Amino acid sequence: MEGKKEEKKKKGEKGKVSEQLDETSKPEVEQMGTGCYEFPNGSVYEGEWRVRNGEKERDGAGVYMNSGEVYRGDWKENEIQGRGQHEFANGDTYKGEFNRNMFDGAGTYTWADGSSYVGQWYKNKMHGMGTFTTKNGDRYRGNFLHDQFQNSEGYWIPPSELTEAIPDPPSSRQLSTVPQTFRGRCSCGGVRVHLSTPVVKAYVCHCNQCRKHSGGPFTTYALVEEDKVKFTGMGQFRAFQSSEECIRYFCKQCGSPLATQVVATRQYKVPLARFQWHGNQLDRSVAPLLHEYYSERVVDVNDLLPKFNGASENGEVLEGEELLDKKKGAKPKVADKKKGGGEALKGSCPCGLGQPLFLSVLSFSTL
Repeated sequence: MEGKKEEKKKKGEKGKVSEQLDETSKPEVEQMGTGCYEFPNGSVYEGEWRVRNGEKERDGAGVYMNSGEVYRGDWKENEIQGRGQHEFANGDTYKGEFNRNMFDGAGTYTWADGSSYVGQWYKNKMHGMGTFTTKNGDRYRGNFLHDQFQNSEGYWIPPSELTEAIPDPPSSRQLSTVPQTFRGRCSCGGVRVHLSTPVVKAYVCHCNQCRKHSGGPFTTYALVEEDKVKFTGMGQFRAFQSSEECIRYFCKQCGSPLATQVVATRQYKVPLARFQWHGNQLDRSVAPLLHEYYSERVVDVNDLLPKFNGASENGEVLEGEELLDKKKGAKPKVADKKKGGGEALKGSCPCGLGQPLFLSVLSFSTL
């Protein structure tokens, strides 16, 4: 009898435990509401919000004010998404569609001098069919590609005059949003990285040194000021000066590249692969907007981003045939199968001490 009572008691305890597990495993109920609150940087938001995972996010219709700029419109998951109007501190205004904090879709941009553009946008740039009106009232309707005028069939304004007529392009400014902090780590987890926005620039680098450091055909970086990046786990932090210009940091335990410091400016280039991104998509605040050292590439990248011969600050933009010039980048060459086997692939790490040798049917002339 005592054995049966003990068994029933155990079953009862198990039942209670399972009930507790069911109760705690229920998903957190999202909270919604409206209100007005101020961020640490002094910006103010008034409108609809939603609480996700314990953090309050702007979600719905709202007004955001920061440093003389005002945005009125739709929000989704703390980003400008939908339709709205952004008034810049210099007097410019954009009204139309937004996608993740950027002009994207149909919209109207009016400059402070009275010039205006009505048409299609893509990532803050005039892109697609649109109408540009100068401050004198002259008009052009046609195609635009990344803020650049494309043709003038049937219209009297020549391309050179139109380019001069367009004031400071909207894409030269980023919309002001609340600073964000992204958290990443090395492969073993021994070193943690904290990256804060805004970034100086986000870009894709194709230079030879970065390829050796990352082990990939190119690296996507966020360039930030020294105070925008922090590291924990410094006991595993190691450095190597790959050139007079750069110091490269990595984890001594797993070898993961963590950052590259530019000696002259003390800025850091942080590889964005170190971070886990929501929905496996880069946040728009750190999405790359250009390619650097594209002439050193080993693979072609067919996107719409501008591609620079060197650094974007002083490099020339590659256009037209230059992007297709096979001499500008290494192309894979198929070995002669009649000779039996492939050719040897040679490479090295940034310091040159490690020189792996692989046998493959492909060989690259730049390695």
